[in-house]
Amino acid sequence: MEDNKKLSLQFTGNGGDLFIIYLINALLIPFTLGIYFFWGSVKIKKYFHENLEFLGGRFGYHATGKERFFGFLKAVAMVIVLGAAMFVLMKLLSFIVGEKAAAIIIMIFLYGGIIILIPVIQVGTLRYNLSRTSWKEYRFRFTGRPSDMLVIYIKGLVLTAITLGIYAPWFICSLSAFIMGNTKIGNESFEYTGNGKDLLFKVVKGILLSIITLGIYVPWYIADIERYNWEHTLFQGKPFKSDMTGGQLFGAMLISTILVMFTFGIGFAWAVVRIRKVYLDSLSITAEPDIIGLVNIDDKDASATTSGVEDLGSLLDTLADFIG
Repeated sequence: MEDNKKLSLQFTGNGGDLFIIYLINALLIPFTLGIYFFWGSVKIKKYFHENLEFLGGRFGYHATGKERFFGFLKAVAMVIVLGAAMFVLMKLLSFIVGEKAAAIIIMIFLYGGIIILIPVIQVGTLRYNLSRTSWKEYRFRFTGRPSDMLVIYIKGLVLTAITLGIYAPWFICSLSAFIMGNTKIGNESFEYTGNGKDLLFKVVKGILLSIITLGIYVPWYIADIERYNWEHTLFQGKPFKSDMTGGQLFGAMLISTILVMFTFGIGFAWAVVRIRKVYLDSLSITAEPDIIGLVNIDDKDASATTSGVEDLGSLLDTLADFIG
């Protein structure tokens, strides 16, 4: 039992401390016209990381609100420049091929650009966030290339469409293998060995039982997928293990929902901590990794700009929802 505890993650955060952070964010973000959002989001991530312990060492998050803010400004500038370029191109094409044909060409460029941008943003955001994440004195980093993820995306989207969604589990496994295989701590990589066939069975079973039980089975479905993914995630050849059950998750979700409703939202921080503990405290590695052989490598060139693009997209989604 003691060995299992030693090899498990432990989340030591509490709702009271998190509530203070949320409260400060709720006050300062409107007061600063949204500018404090970047500092506030960094504080939340720092809190979650610094309260996560594994093998006697704590995680850390080393991003700053300043670099997140300037990354966002660069992203806004890039979008404005691209928007202006598209407008000029639209006008030029209108003179050459007419307005309707120009609109079709621009739409093709736009959708093609979005497909290309998705892996660029995802890889850039992963690279930035992992480069700012540490465990003990060792930094994480991401070494994947956007072009490799783009190939996975195009193949996955095309085959998922052709097979009416059946290929989706294989697509998800390919993405997971790419992400985990390029996620490193120091000089060591993670590995993902899941396969689409196994995942397809779990997805079909989960969806059917969730429909039959009017959604009650959803926590068991989530827990099943969570256990499968961690059992097929390896570090130095040693698989992780999740002991999370559907009953634990259902209980945490039920209590959290009641807590938030009956406190008119005040209990949200406690609800977040409760659910996070269910996920993290159930996670362990099956054998102790070789830490002595780790060599610390920093990714000093990771930029916050792609993270800023993601923040901009989230902001636009929020505004669109607000406007209706």
